[in-house]
Amino acid sequence: MKPWERYRAIKAAREKGDEATFMEHWEALRQDEVGRADATLGNVLLLEAVRLAKTWKDFAPETPRKIIFLLESLRNDFQLIPAECNWYALAMRTALRVQDNYPQFLDFADWWGLEHLKEEDFTGFQTQDGRTLIPLAERIYQAVGDAILDLDPFEPERAEAFLVKLQAVSKDHPEYTWLDYVESRLLLRLGYPEDAMDIVRRFLLKKPREYWAWTTLAQAAEQAGQPDIAIACLANAITMQRKEELLVKVRENLGRLWLDAGEAAAGRAEIDASHRTRMRTWGKTTPSLQALMESEAYLNAPNTGDNRYRYRSLSLKARLFSVQGLPEAWGIVVAVIKQEKGTKVILATEREVTQIYSAGMATRPLEVGDMVKLYLDPNIMKAVLLEPGEPEQLPDFVREERGRIQPNPKGFGFIGDLFIPPFMIEEIAAEINKVMRVRAAWNYNRKRDAWQWQVLRVELDK
Repeated sequence: MKPWERYRAIKAAREKGDEATFMEHWEALRQDEVGRADATLGNVLLLEAVRLAKTWKDFAPETPRKIIFLLESLRNDFQLIPAECNWYALAMRTALRVQDNYPQFLDFADWWGLEHLKEEDFTGFQTQDGRTLIPLAERIYQAVGDAILDLDPFEPERAEAFLVKLQAVSKDHPEYTWLDYVESRLLLRLGYPEDAMDIVRRFLLKKPREYWAWTTLAQAAEQAGQPDIAIACLANAITMQRKEELLVKVRENLGRLWLDAGEAAAGRAEIDASHRTRMRTWGKTTPSLQALMESEAYLNAPNTGDNRYRYRSLSLKARLFSVQGLPEAWGIVVAVIKQEKGTKVILATEREVTQIYSAGMATRPLEVGDMVKLYLDPNIMKAVLLEPGEPEQLPDFVREERGRIQPNPKGFGFIGDLFIPPFMIEEIAAEINKVMRVRAAWNYNRKRDAWQWQVLRVELDK
C-alpha cells in the first residue's frame, strides 16, 4: 500500500473510532521510507494524531502513554514543515496535556520550536461556554521553564538560554503573570537571588495571596543573606494556607532558620508541627526533617514554643519588604464601610480624587482620619498595600487646624471656617472649652453636590 493510501486508511479508521486499524497503518508508515520523507504527509498525519488523541479521556490511565507514542513518532519518524501546517499548534497543545508524564517533553518542545509560535498563539480566546483560555504561548513558556527546573542534573546553560527568551516574552507581554514566577525560580536556581527577589515581588503585586510565591521570596532572601526577611516571608506564607499538609516544608524551613538564629524554642515548635503533619498524613518523615530533629540545637530546645502570636508582626514585615522600591503616595481615610463581603475604606488621594480599597490591604485596622501611605503598582498606579503613618508634610487635600471650638446653639460648631457636625461636638462635650486639633480632607459632599472641606477627626490638642 502506498503512503497516501495508508494515510487515507488512517483517516478512515480515526473517523470510525477504529484505534487498532489506525495504529496498524501508522506502524506501517513508520517503516515506509518514502512516507517518512514526505513533509506534506507528515503535516496531515499530525492532524490525524491530535484528532485521535482528543477522543481519549485525560483520566484514563493509558492516555498519556498513547499520546506520547504518537508525539514521539511525529518527532522521530516523519518530516514536517511548520510554516505550511495550519494546525501545528495542536501538537503542542496535545503535549501539554501529558507534560507531567512526558519524560521527553523538553526534547519535544525543542523539536517543535518556540520560534514557530504564531501571532494568535499569544492571545487568549473564549470557549463556547464563556471560559477564557490562557494563551498557548504563556502555557508553553511556563511548561518549558518548569521542565528545565526539574532537570536532574540541572543544566545551567540550557536554563540561561531559555531565560533570555522568557524575559523577552515577559517584556512584550507583561500580562503573562505566571511567567514572572517561572523567571524568579530560574534566576534563583542560577544563583541570582537579588534579581529573583525583584521578579517574585513583581509577581506578588498581582498575586499577593499565593503562599508558595512567598516561600520563593523567602528562599531568595536567605540566599541573599537576609535570613530575617526569609523568616518573615515563611511566617506570612503560613498565614495564607490552612492545609497543614501543604505547609510541612514551609514549617521545616522556618524551624531551621529559627534554630540557626538562636531561637531554639520557636524553631522546635515549627519542626514538631511539620513532623506531626507528616506522620499523620503519610506515616513517615524525611531525611532533612529527621536531621533537624537530631541536631543539638533542637534537642536542647525547650518544648514550649508557640509561634502563632508572632505570625502577624512577621507577616507585616514580609508585606512591607515586598513593596520596597515601589512608587509611594499619601491618602487619608474619609470613610470606613462595613459590608457582608468585607470592609471597604474610601481614601482621598488627591484634590477631588477618591479611591476605594479593601480594608484587608492595610497593615492594621484603619479609622476615619488616618493618614495612609499607598504603595503603588507602577503599571496601573493603584495601591497594593496601605500603611498607616504620618507624612512629614500634609498633602494639599488635607488640613489641620488648632483652636477652641466656637459652638452654635443648634449643636454644631466651627474652628476657623471648618464646620464640625453635631455628633462630633457631642463626643467632646466634656472638653469643649479646651484647645482642639481638627483634621479635615477635601471631600465630595453628596447633599450639596460639591467638593468642600470635611472634618474627619476632632481631638484634644496635646
